[in-house]
Amino acid sequence: MSSSSFCNATLNTNAGCTTERFINTHFTSCYPVTCTVTTFFDHYAAGDQSLLYHEWKNASADRGGNGGDIASG
Repeated sequence: MSSSSFCNATLNTNAGCTTERFINTHFTSCYPVTCTVTTFFDHYAAGDQSLLYHEWKNASADRGGNGGDIASG
């Protein structure tokens, strides 16, 4: 498992980001032949940073879908 913040953990780039590239460079290369990804969830909470909105979520429909906002005051 990778701790890279890039989509492509091997080349450290976000160019050409796809689910396949992300899964195969952050985890054991298996997508889409032996493993599939149908559920995903990413939540960002900004805390008290003088923002109007503090949370954002990117998720598949079975995890509530996308929602929230982060905006400056």
